[in-house]
Amino acid sequence: MNDCDKTKPFSIINQNVTSTYQTGGITAHTVNFGNPRRVMGPKLKKQILDEMPRDKQIVIWSVAGNEETHAFATEIFKFMREKGYDLFGEAPFANIFLTPPKGIVLREEGGRRELDVGFPDGTESFGV
Repeated sequence: MNDCDKTKPFSIINQNVTSTYQTGGITAHTVNFGNPRRVMGPKLKKQILDEMPRDKQIVIWSVAGNEETHAFATEIFKFMREKGYDLFGEAPFANIFLTPPKGIVLREEGGRRELDVGFPDGTESFGV
């Protein structure tokens, strides 16, 4: 399995499965392949509200071509928009990083803050 296979989850749903004289294993109705998508938990929401500065506009980036990072960045964008943060644009932007980030990284560039939503790193927080 290559790296692309590991980062693109997909489901096969509503397939007819017949098992005759099965002696082990499982016969599943829905089979999910790949890693589960991240979702915002209460810890990340609290950290954003407690620690994310509001003094400058924020642009949110995802890794270009990666559905998981873009979906997670979109969830973060919507949450921050609802909470009144000054966000650049109407949605997160896809970025072609020279070295794609891991986790969520807050940085400053060009007079505004940039929130990079990278590949999963096992944490539910952002670093500076």
